Amino acid sequence: MNLKKKNEETAEQEASSRLAHYKTKATRHIFLIRHSQYNLDGQQDKDRILTKLGREQAELTGMRLASLGLKFDKIVHSSMARATETTNIISKHLPGVTKLSTDLLREGAPIEPNPPGSHWKPEAVYYEDGARIEAAFRNYIHRADIKQEDDSYEIFVCHANVIRYIVCRALQFPPEGWPFACWATRGLCRRRRSPATDSRKQGGSPTKRTERGQPFP
Repeated sequence: MNLKKKNEETAEQEASSRLAHYKTKATRHIFLIRHSQYNLDGQQDKDRILTKLGREQAELTGMRLASLGLKFDKIVHSSMARATETTNIISKHLPGVTKLSTDLLREGAPIEPNPPGSHWKPEAVYYEDGARIEAAFRNYIHRADIKQEDDSYEIFVCHANVIRYIVCRALQFPPEGWPFACWATRGLCRRRRSPATDSRKQGGSPTKRTERGQPFP
């Protein structure tokens, strides 16, 4: 055998062996859930609690998640009142699942939209919220660690703008288009981050309690 060819084959085998060591084995299943309908008249976050319909939406979402028969690892939720309340109701149907609150998933304006929209003006400047929401994406939306042996199932309860941005980034769509993705209250999106594939499913509970009439937050 040609010595040069043999050396090349050996080098390829060694490289493949090294890469296999760093390849993930498990799949992360990520469920993105928007909070339920809330009181739009609240002046402060603590006053923006769920409406009666919102509480019903959260109950139905919890029932739907429980019916999947999956072993959920954790629920990570925005620290804002409406997301926290939604999480607390959902978690009643998923006993034993750890709840984690984070400011990274709070609502905000991720990035200046293109084309620009005239119907909604954020109170915060983009560079403040954008850096935080991008940090949330990088912190939570990734493939499993190489040490993870089994598939995991994780729930994230947050806000429409955050979910829009995360989905755009995960699908490698231009993130500037985030405002033009429609997301209903209590809407659910499932992402699968596997070693070789990446897919998305969007849906909700088999009910008519999802409504699309609310503003962006």
